[in-house]
Amino acid sequence: MPLASLKRPTLFVDVLSVKEHPRELLLRELPVDSDILCTHPMFGPVTGKNGWKGLTFMYDKVRIRNEAICSGFIQIFGSEVG
Repeated sequence: MPLASLKRPTLFVDVLSVKEHPRELLLRELPVDSDILCTHPMFGPVTGKNGWKGLTFMYDKVRIRNEAICSGFIQIFGSEVG
């Protein structure tokens, strides 16, 4: 699907442990009106298999124009790890 045909506003989220390269790639390749959130749950399938409560979730609001959409996404994780 071409990026130009995506519904706006669009929040792109990466879930990776390495941040610098994906961050620069997303900033370079995505439309400037796209929001970008880089995330890293500090746990894996083994440590999170019984739930995420008490586990750390890191994120970087790289380019956020629509705070409501970004906050809604982050709250999904917050309600699970909190």
